[in-house]
Amino acid sequence: MSDSFLSDSCKEGTSSLVPQELLQPSEPCIVHFPASLKICAGQSHPHIRLAQAMFQALHAFSPDFKPVPVSGTIDGETAENLRRLQKCSLMPETGELDKQTWNRLSRLYRAVFDRNYLPSQG
Repeated sequence: MSDSFLSDSCKEGTSSLVPQELLQPSEPCIVHFPASLKICAGQSHPHIRLAQAMFQALHAFSPDFKPVPVSGTIDGETAENLRRLQKCSLMPETGELDKQTWNRLSRLYRAVFDRNYLPSQG
């Protein structure tokens, strides 16, 4: 049995379990962030887990963003990354995750990775 999420037959498109269109490149998933949501220091939320994962990936692009544990909770390191992002974006430096900060982080992440704008490996 394969450890892979998709079996070899699914990868080859011979299985009817996974529609072929799901195996093709597509637009990235856009995660909705409710306008009324504001996540503060010490609070946990699935959006924080995603933001922390984005900061992990962005660290390879810019050492200004520190790799943080993906815990789902705004700890001091996560709040510092949020403040850096907010400062660079000329936003109030709250260290909280709100809709405006989420949208800016998402746009930055997509701009970097959609264009494969990564530091050279070498």
